[in-house]
Amino acid sequence: MSDPRVIAIRDDNLVGAGSCSYVDECMTDQELLEALNDSHIQGTENSIRWALDTEQLHLEQGLNARWGEDDDPQKLSYDEFMQCVQARERTGPPPQRPAPNPWLGA
Repeated sequence: MSDPRVIAIRDDNLVGAGSCSYVDECMTDQELLEALNDSHIQGTENSIRWALDTEQLHLEQGLNARWGEDDDPQKLSYDEFMQCVQARERTGPPPQRPAPNPWLGA
């Protein structure tokens, strides 16, 4: 894929290749490109923001079906992801994504 928006997302450490994110694991480059075009997303920064928002929505949807304890792996994974997103917003350079989700068996 030569689209710079897709390349930027795939290179991002929170949602890109190897991150175990929804965008990384469930969307092909072509599906990603179609979603960006359908949402009228332009530019690499906006593309990464869209991918972060998409990942956050996916994680939040999963929280709606969790068993409800604040120490369950799904909640901990969401909290870690949000801490990374907030750190990125404060400091600019992307932090490293936490280890893969234990509930995924990775």
